[in-house]
Amino acid sequence: MNRYKKHTCSLREQITSTPKISNERKPIKSVGIKQRTIKRDIQSKRIITLSDLKNIDQHHQLLIKSLEKLMHEQTFDLTLVESKIISQVDLLIDICLSYNVIPHIDYSRSELILRGDHESCLQCFSNLRQEKYIHQYSYVFTENGEKSEEIQFNSYISLKIDEAFTVGEKNIRIEDNQQLVFDIDLTKLQVRPTKTRRNAFLVKKQFDVSKSRIPSSWSTSFLMIRTKEITKSSYESLQCVRVFQETMSMSAWQIDRIESIENYPLYQHFMSRKRDEIQLYFHGCSFASVQSIIHYGLHSTNASHYGEQFENDSIGSICLTRDALNSHLYGTRRSTDGKHYLFAVELAKDDDNNFLLLSNDDACLALPTYLIVYERRQQDLN
Repeated sequence: MNRYKKHTCSLREQITSTPKISNERKPIKSVGIKQRTIKRDIQSKRIITLSDLKNIDQHHQLLIKSLEKLMHEQTFDLTLVESKIISQVDLLIDICLSYNVIPHIDYSRSELILRGDHESCLQCFSNLRQEKYIHQYSYVFTENGEKSEEIQFNSYISLKIDEAFTVGEKNIRIEDNQQLVFDIDLTKLQVRPTKTRRNAFLVKKQFDVSKSRIPSSWSTSFLMIRTKEITKSSYESLQCVRVFQETMSMSAWQIDRIESIENYPLYQHFMSRKRDEIQLYFHGCSFASVQSIIHYGLHSTNASHYGEQFENDSIGSICLTRDALNSHLYGTRRSTDGKHYLFAVELAKDDDNNFLLLSNDDACLALPTYLIVYERRQQDLN
């Protein structure tokens, strides 16, 4: 115990108090170029490592260095950003921060520099860009100059490829599942599945969205993907909340917040396959999967096992349940701040099962519409 106390005290000495930062703007005088600083309050987490190992400080530093290597900085052309967003610099900064990305805007060079993890930087800039189109992709094998086979990519991969084109990537690798990984050359439009030695050609078909109507509940936005927090007074009007309250013990759990999800590209993929009536299902996940699901929809790279009734089902590994409790038990994982994450999903599939599994190819039939963030109630010890 003395060693734990000694190490904890040493960590406390390293933690300096964080000054309170206001959102005020302060102009900075410069010769020839006008500059200004816009400050924001942001929340962060400190990493404290506790162990009885003698070389704990060394392990802690190795952990910090490995996390630093995950940080990515990339420069983008500012002129490619939606013009209405460029003219509202406060909005541009807030959008970047919502992705946990730190922006640096250089108007003199027309550059937008983003710093964060690689995937978040790409998601952020892709959503900021103007002239975004939605495509369905497939890959074609040829023999003797003739098309021999064409295989359609699922919505997750198509959305990832669209994003890669938007941000100017040249080569990408996408893992569909444990057995199938695609190496894609976006310059030569070539696809190489890892399970075959043959190269294929990448084919894209643009969605015709001229007759498509967005849901009436969606708000008007410059962004193709956005979330919006629901006011607590509106909770009772949501079917997903009523089902959540019916199946979860509300004496033990409480809702922290609910966010509506407006993902226009994913909605187009959903509508292109929608044939049946829509049903409400739930999907639980860890915090690490939340941002990916919001951007690309449901997807799994692992063959999951959910019980004896599905022991022979090796394809479908995306778990959906009709009640919130089962998704809580099978899917959610408590995050470090005590929160749990549950998606309300519109399923366009004729199925009466209370518990079902979807394959990645059918994942576009499930449209995430709300994210429910909840936590265990604090017990009154008095």
